Amino acid sequence: MTLRCRLSICLLAFFWDVCTMQLASSATYCVAPSGQDTNPGTAERPFRTIQKAADVVKPGDKVIVRAGVYPESVVIKTSGEAGKPIVFEGERGAKGEWKTIVDRSQPVTKWAAALEIAPGVFKAVGLDFNPFSMTVNDKQLARVSDRFMAEDKGIGYFKLPAVAMIKEEYLRGEMNFWDGVEGIYGHRAGVTYIRFRNGDDPNKMAIKAATAGGGFALTDKSHVVLRNFLIRGAQDSIVIEGPQATHNVIEENFMMNGHNRVVVAKGASFNIIRNNEMTLNYYGYDSPGAWGTDKETPHTAARLHIYRVFKIIVGPGGSDDHGVLLREGGDGNEVCGNHIFAGLIGVSCGRQSNLKIHHNVIHNMSSIGILTSEDAGKGVHDGEFHDNLVYDCNINLRIHHYNRARDNQRREFHYRNLFYQADGLGCHIYVHWLDDKWYPDTEHPEIWLYHNSFAGGRYAMSPSGWSVKGGGLQRTHLLNNVFSSPMFFYSGVDFIGGKSMMGLCDYNWVGGVYHHGVPAWHGEHNVKAEGQRLWQPGNMPDFRLAKDSPSRAKGLDLSKPFTLGGKSYGPLAGLKPGYFAGDAPDCGAVQFGETATVLKP
Repeated sequence: MTLRCRLSICLLAFFWDVCTMQLASSATYCVAPSGQDTNPGTAERPFRTIQKAADVVKPGDKVIVRAGVYPESVVIKTSGEAGKPIVFEGERGAKGEWKTIVDRSQPVTKWAAALEIAPGVFKAVGLDFNPFSMTVNDKQLARVSDRFMAEDKGIGYFKLPAVAMIKEEYLRGEMNFWDGVEGIYGHRAGVTYIRFRNGDDPNKMAIKAATAGGGFALTDKSHVVLRNFLIRGAQDSIVIEGPQATHNVIEENFMMNGHNRVVVAKGASFNIIRNNEMTLNYYGYDSPGAWGTDKETPHTAARLHIYRVFKIIVGPGGSDDHGVLLREGGDGNEVCGNHIFAGLIGVSCGRQSNLKIHHNVIHNMSSIGILTSEDAGKGVHDGEFHDNLVYDCNINLRIHHYNRARDNQRREFHYRNLFYQADGLGCHIYVHWLDDKWYPDTEHPEIWLYHNSFAGGRYAMSPSGWSVKGGGLQRTHLLNNVFSSPMFFYSGVDFIGGKSMMGLCDYNWVGGVYHHGVPAWHGEHNVKAEGQRLWQPGNMPDFRLAKDSPSRAKGLDLSKPFTLGGKSYGPLAGLKPGYFAGDAPDCGAVQFGETATVLKP
């Protein structure tokens, strides 16, 4: 045998030993309601709690959690490694139903009449904590904030009779306080109170409560996969936080209740949130969504009241409910393929770099579908928001705190998104200013909106009334979009007539009413279809283009450098050469002959 052959055999033996050692070092643990934490965690002798498995796992290990309800809050204590993640996996049914349930809330079964407050008010007996989540038949009750509960104002809500009519902010007329609310709870001086519209006895209901905290917590842990769990009853379903919290994957879960389904915060980077179902599962009204309208109905009033309750009573001061909340984040987080519905805010994005939000379906949010903002003066930098379907949210896309991103790096790319509203309801894009100030060291954010399709609603886009004082939206650019709404742009005469109020606005198909006439900043290549609609009102369109569509071949190739308004720009994010057929791209999110990927079954 030659020396080369002997060396080859030795090397093969060495690599075989390494692979064998790696395989031998990986373990599969089992958790089941019938188990014991003193067991070894095998299939035959499983652990009882997920936490026990989380205490013993090592990189490369897998934890199978069998069907059942696990009343715990799981703290992940060990990180996986690149190529050797730690996987926690629940059990699914034959039809995909989630059978492994993590529910950290506990039943509250003893309630006494709190006649010292008012008839119909009850107080919990023996509940020794302040609940941050309370559910009735797993539907979330509205929580009166601790700030209000410390004042007479909070207790005052519990005293309101079933016929109480109120007039508060955002309401155009009076309405019954309980419409769209139905029940509230709050905590004061060590006592938890509850009240239903008609004074119903909570002792006859399936009520559960949970302390502050999450279903799963990953603090400075990396390379962990959470899959196939139904998580409910927690203030936050899953929390990923800390600069060492990287490369975690949250997928194929169903999350409901609390204040947030997923939180990614405090420097967490390169985490993926994908293919999950997320909903508030609200007790008071099962059809939240857009309420902004000139013709208020009982339906829109109830939706508005949900928004008002979470903005003023639960918050207060903010829409205190999120599908995915990204705050003070790191680099490269990704939210994709999720179904986020029936809550207040779908995806909320603060300080992040290279963030990707794509292929999500977000709908029926009484506040906002997608919100981009800033944390402590730092905004979303190089965020890409694309191929999302957003509909029936009061504001489908909100560019928040436009005038206070002091790091001067806020840059967002919004492309190939589909936006729909029923005619006369809600706004597709609203650009928010914190106040009428221009904060020191702040430049106009660079906001690109291209190849998007807008159908229905009240109007396609509206800036804050304070924006004129700050010079408008000088670096907000609209290119190759279809605006098929009753009104294109809702703003005052000064904004519409000021040529420098907007950045680029060209190569769009623009229908609907032109509020105060054709804007001074309207580019010469726009298809001016005043009073027309590309897609007729009614049901949500499929957004495909007919062969003879007036938006065909009316766009600008944005996959290569281009010059507009005497200024040159580089290729825009997400568009590769050849993304369209023919001489020029079509306007809108869908090129001719294609179907939007987010609409495909």
